[in-house]
Amino acid sequence: MSILRNPFLCAALLGLGAASAARAQTPPADTARFYRHHLGLTASPQLDKFFTANRSLPVGLLYKRQTQPHALWRFGLMLNQDYRRRDENQRPVPNLKSNEEYEYNNRGASASVGREFTHRFSPRWTGTAGADLVLGFSFFTHTVKQQYGGDSPPTIPPTPPSPPFENEQTDYFRQYHAAFMPFVGLRFAVQPRLYVSAESSVNAAYSWRTIKSDSKVTDLLTGEVLGRSGPIRQVLTDQTFALRFKLVNQLSVHYQFGR
Repeated sequence: MSILRNPFLCAALLGLGAASAARAQTPPADTARFYRHHLGLTASPQLDKFFTANRSLPVGLLYKRQTQPHALWRFGLMLNQDYRRRDENQRPVPNLKSNEEYEYNNRGASASVGREFTHRFSPRWTGTAGADLVLGFSFFTHTVKQQYGGDSPPTIPPTPPSPPFENEQTDYFRQYHAAFMPFVGLRFAVQPRLYVSAESSVNAAYSWRTIKSDSKVTDLLTGEVLGRSGPIRQVLTDQTFALRFKLVNQLSVHYQFGR
């Protein structure tokens, strides 16, 4: 019996072929649809001296735009603010008491753009790899204040006591930097729309900075400025290039939306 002479068998074969072609053209269930927008918060901890160095974490926003099932564009903005102050009381010479204050204030911002590729290991675990290009700016000041009491060290012949005074010096730093940061990471799906991730990276950074200094001596009783030097502006010609590896460069939590 010829197949062409049996209409029922021909219809069955045609239906089977159409179903096979449809299955071949349909993407797998995990990649057929994906969320196009990922919006998240990031932090960059420091492992060295973890409990003392992370009091002012650099935090930021990281938006990802998924264009393909396993590829995303990423755009980030990072802000950093760090303020520290320390006092020291000492007697450098007999009868002359001094108080030293140290202030450090750092403010900075950076923007990044990059590409990320993903590989799914399981319904919850996904591996990531890619690279970011980062441009940043920071402004920080370092101030040292030395306050001396009114007592003078004994001299021969005796000299009248000097008024208490303060010697203050402030250095102003402006720094610009550019960095290329390849990374690998791992993310865990807490819920279908929510995931957390951690990334390790190699940071190849070039930086250039300027320094301006200012110092003055003030009478603590009258507030009169007894002397001042500066401001002196100096452009450093020895720009720096650094290459380093960070085991935990970034931690983030992201929410996905928009099919």
